[in-house]
Amino acid sequence: MYYSKYPYVDTKNMNMKYSRVILGQNAGKEIENSMAKAEKFIYIISPYFDLKSITKLYELNRKLDIKLIFSDSANFIKSNGKKLRGLLEYEEKQDIDKKRAELYEKHVKKIKKISYLEKIFGLIFLVMLGIVAGIYYKKIFSFNYLIESIVGAVIFFISFFTIEYMKKKEKEDIKEKFEKAKKEIVPNMKWNSKINIKILKSLYGDKELKTPFSHIKLYLIDSPELSKTSERDITQVFMGSANFTCKGFVDNLECIFGTTDLNVTEQIHDFFIQMYSCIDFKYYSLEEIVKAMFENGDLPHREDK
Repeated sequence: MYYSKYPYVDTKNMNMKYSRVILGQNAGKEIENSMAKAEKFIYIISPYFDLKSITKLYELNRKLDIKLIFSDSANFIKSNGKKLRGLLEYEEKQDIDKKRAELYEKHVKKIKKISYLEKIFGLIFLVMLGIVAGIYYKKIFSFNYLIESIVGAVIFFISFFTIEYMKKKEKEDIKEKFEKAKKEIVPNMKWNSKINIKILKSLYGDKELKTPFSHIKLYLIDSPELSKTSERDITQVFMGSANFTCKGFVDNLECIFGTTDLNVTEQIHDFFIQMYSCIDFKYYSLEEIVKAMFENGDLPHREDK
């Protein structure tokens, strides 16, 4: 039994064949233990979550069917940007990379044109220098030759620095265009491949919706240990007040009711599947979440993270 200075109840050792009740701190410990042993699936409904709890699911190094349903609230995406970021992965192909390649290709073409111009000016200068040298060969120390040479040199250096300025300006322009593109092009994201997630919209997040806020805290987990001694697969169901957070599982005083009664667990399993697939519910699309996070500054491009 878990001991605490606060009131605590655990009916584990009582004669309750299919059920168990836990009241107090650390009430979610049994749920965590069951998830650590799961071999087939973990289904969770919780209005709130935190990254530490999600990370524990990521760390289960085996293939599991993990489905999560969370609920929204006022300014949900803005308030939970960092948490949502932990649920997403970058796609291999990014639109910003394509844009970078397009800009670089244009940049290379412009630099080539400038380089051609640079060679033409250099050639013109050499020709002028040759002509001047030929004309004033016998008057190489004359005043006129000196003036012509100075004029030629000035023209050359003006041309040279003009071309160098054009190169620098082109680099600055390309950088500016790319930075602008980064502010406009949304990163290509996907949900973490280990977990299936849905975030339920409600009237709390969108006043125009009539969908009620889901305040359910429900955990369904297959039990390989109990299934070995039964003719049917056994599902453990936990429900109560604990959110899928560290505070809910450990710190807070919570109430958890657990059962393996097939008459109960089958109905609750059906309820979860209905919740997950019900067409009458509205869920946030991945694109909707990603766009809002990007606009809020919570989702940088892969190269900037």
